[in-house]
Amino acid sequence: HLLADSADTRRLGLFVQTLTLTTSAGSSPISLTDPTLTEGWHPAEPKGRWTDGDAALNLAGPCILEITAAGTLPYLHRRRAA
Repeated sequence: HLLADSADTRRLGLFVQTLTLTTSAGSSPISLTDPTLTEGWHPAEPKGRWTDGDAALNLAGPCILEITAAGTLPYLHRRRAA
């Protein structure tokens, strides 16, 4: 937990703003409300969608996937003992 008063206990990975798929046929956006975004995805929010750190996408054939991150959170950094 990053905030002591937060009731959000989800495991968060990346906060995604947009997904764009480019194939030989051209580029097209993947909606963040796409019903195939299930495994590793939290429900869509107004400004993006969180992954749980292990999100899956069902992509076939050669393609380029462009992911735009909507924001970041601070991560705890544990120093190793000298």
